[in-house]
Parts: sequence; structure tokens; C-alpha cells
Amino acid sequence: MKALLLKDLLVIRKTLLLYIIFGVVFTLTFPLDGGITIFCVYGLFIPITTMALDEQSKWSKYEIMLPFDRKTIVLSRYFMCYISLAVMLIVGMGAQSMKSLWSGGPQGGLNWAETTGAFLSITFLQAVILPLIYHFGVEKARIVMVCMAALVGAVFFISSEVLVSLEQTIENNALLFVGIGLAAVFIVQLVSIDISARIYKRKEL
Repeated sequence: MKALLLKDLLVIRKTLLLYIIFGVVFTLTFPLDGGITIFCVYGLFIPITTMALDEQSKWSKYEIMLPFDRKTIVLSRYFMCYISLAVMLIVGMGAQSMKSLWSGGPQGGLNWAETTGAFLSITFLQAVILPLIYHFGVEKARIVMVCMAALVGAVFFISSEVLVSLEQTIENNALLFVGIGLAAVFIVQLVSIDISARIYKRKEL
């Protein structure tokens, strides 16, 4: 699996650097908070980009000739997602802290609600998207992803008043809600890996 991860990192290293530069510039120049969310979104885009490049180059035909079973190949994709998200989250937290220090904000300058919410949301979204990519391919999955994002945005907009009314309850029970969120994401990740592995095993390359 290390070889597969190294291959993806070598393929994506320039794109990763560009995403980091864009994220830092956005975070430092945008007047509102939200830089960490942008970094988390970039963390999701990076592994999807590697899968798109592999799809264009027909890499899968050569990949199955390597001494890895298909589930290991699928797991390497998921680990790439976790690594990408972790790196971008750490960089985003650093950039947001720098912005707060320069603007005279509170020391640290991190909105932990935003950080936790962005991490859990993007991790959940990643678990939904990867099986779609394995089933439909990257381009069709992107269309489905845009539709899903629009649907989620509409739901949040419609239920915004309810969410505001629950804000105090969430703050008072933050650890409980974070624990529930982490448990839910963990379960969704396990289900997602299993679905992706099943799809990839049945797929004709």
C-alpha cells in the first residue's frame, strides 16, 4: 500500500502545493472566517484529482497487475483521502491562526465549531463520493456531487432557523455532539470502504 500512496503523492505534489497556496491566500485575504472549510474542501478535491488522472491514463489496467488485491487498492485511495484531509486541515488551522494574530484577534484564532463541523462534513461527503466514483467514474460522480451539494445547501437554508435555535443546545453539549459525529463518520467510512471494494471487485477493467 505504501507504493500506491507514494505514487499518488508523486502525481499530485504540484497540485497539492497549488491548493495550499490558494488556500493560504484565500484565508489571509477573505474578510470573513471560513478558511479552514476551504482547506477541507481542497483536501477532498486532491484525491479526486488523482483518481481523475488515473482514469484518463487508464492506470487501472496496469494497477491490477501489481501484487495488490483490489481491496488494498481501494484502501489506498481512502488513506490518500485521510492524509490529504489531515494535511490540509493542519495547514488551514495554521493559516487561520496567522490571520487572527495579524488582525489582532484572540490568540489561536480558531473557531473550533467550524473546524470540527468542516472536518466531519467533508469526511462524510468523501465517504459518499468515493463509491460513486468507483461506480460511475470521476466525471459522472462530479455531477452527482454537485447535485448533492446543492441539495445539502438547500436543506441547510430551509432549516437555518431551526439550527440557530439549537445553537445553544449544541454548544452546551459540544463533546456529546462531537462524539456522535465521529462515531457516525467512522461507521459511514467502514460502510463506504466495503461498498467501494465490492464495486471495484466486480468492475471490468
